[in-house]
Amino acid sequence: MEGGTGDGLRVAVVGCGYWGSKHVRVLHALDGVAEVSIVDSRADRLQALARNFKTAPCYAELRSALPHVDAVVVATPPSMHVPVALEAIAAGKHVLVEKPLAPTTAGARRLIK
Repeated sequence: MEGGTGDGLRVAVVGCGYWGSKHVRVLHALDGVAEVSIVDSRADRLQALARNFKTAPCYAELRSALPHVDAVVVATPPSMHVPVALEAIAAGKHVLVEKPLAPTTAGARRLIK
């Protein structure tokens, strides 16, 4: 599977589980997306998804991907939604967080400030 070509949005998907893999597949099919990076701290999941998206840059941590992307999709386990989203926001990236936004109301409030 190949991603979009030419100018367009560069997106990192963080989390290579069930939902993350779906985000990668859909983003790769969109004309307005130039590149989809895959981020996961688990090498086994990262490698499994990368086999289907051979041109996708792969990273073990978000901080390495951030200089190369415009937006971040957070598809990690819910307990990691807030810290991952805050890291991307601090880097000035557009962020989409899978539901739930946060596991607690306090966490959600941190994200919307």
